[in-house]
Amino acid sequence: MLAQPVQPKADIEGKLRSFTSGMTPGLTEEWYPLPGATERLSALREKLINTMKMFLARMEYGAALLNEIEGSDDIVSDNVLALFELEQENLRHFYTVLTTQKDSFVALCEDCHDDRLMPAYTDTINMAKSLFDMLEKMRWLIEEHNIDCSPKNAGHEISTVDELRSVLASWR
Repeated sequence: MLAQPVQPKADIEGKLRSFTSGMTPGLTEEWYPLPGATERLSALREKLINTMKMFLARMEYGAALLNEIEGSDDIVSDNVLALFELEQENLRHFYTVLTTQKDSFVALCEDCHDDRLMPAYTDTINMAKSLFDMLEKMRWLIEEHNIDCSPKNAGHEISTVDELRSVLASWR
């Protein structure tokens, strides 16, 4: 396999921004299962499946970005890290909303004799957790990458107490 060229910072940051943009806007909508018409049940199931597919696509894209981050020599800005934290918070909220509604989903599935809603619900919750975990992994990788790419202090040997005091005083 041929070595991939190191991507310029703008490309990696742009890809990371793209990765986090639009990830969770629809997750703030109502997710309460409403008993009633089959159409509403079908629409809820489809909404869950589409959300799960979007999460899966983000995870696939994120896996590719992990390699690009590791291959770069550029520091990723704190603004990008803030986007990751924001999306993680949105996913945490989404996960909480869905998991607190589990009894309602179970009851709806039993009442409507629907055997497809619960798997869609469970798979979506699992995929949200997996995506959250991937964002965490990416965030840590970016932070470690930034440290590795930061300028290094050459340091110097300290041989006296006065030199040690001088160094410690400079850190204040």
